[in-house]
Amino acid sequence: MQTPADPRKYWDIFRDQQRAEVAEATIALVAETDAPVTIAEIADRAGMSRRTFYKHFPTLGAAMVHTHSVVVGRLRAHAERGQSDDINGLDRLIAGCRSLFDASKEHPELIRFLSYFDFAFRRHGLTPEQRAEFSKLYTGELLLPMDLLHEGRRDGSIQADIDARTTAIALGNATIGILQRLQIMDEYTNGRDEAAQRLFDLELEAWRTYLRREAGR
Repeated sequence: MQTPADPRKYWDIFRDQQRAEVAEATIALVAETDAPVTIAEIADRAGMSRRTFYKHFPTLGAAMVHTHSVVVGRLRAHAERGQSDDINGLDRLIAGCRSLFDASKEHPELIRFLSYFDFAFRRHGLTPEQRAEFSKLYTGELLLPMDLLHEGRRDGSIQADIDARTTAIALGNATIGILQRLQIMDEYTNGRDEAAQRLFDLELEAWRTYLRREAGR
């Protein structure tokens, strides 16, 4: 006798699909305009009513936090593609950061969304509960660079007295920050030209020098 399908599983899949459609619509809209994005615009782009939107996200801030997790997940996937088991922790860390430049070339809309989120929502557009959720997501974002920093300390490629958490935050701010800056500067074209590549590489080489320097020097 065939076991009937679990309707809860179906609705879970349907819910996740609609939440994903909201994230895709939000990313696309942010990339297209300099004006603030509204719930009505997101719902329309996602092909749903505002009532359906509110079933999944009680506020615009909630949708933005979810979209931020989607964007960071994609950037992290790019970083993980730059990993190789046959190189040391420092080289793996630098390769992961360098892959973010490639991600910005292929998908400039991801970096644009991070800029929009930082300036429009991170400080003033979230409820205390949403800010706590974002803080938890941000902590998870640090796990990969922190793991690589610990790996580098173990294999000797990174100085032993490094503060992994503080360094991971600083490195993330530096790499994502320079990509955001490149995207808005007129003389760079979303990181696609050679000058932007050289500038980003210089940033990474400065970090390489810092991370492998001998303790106390």
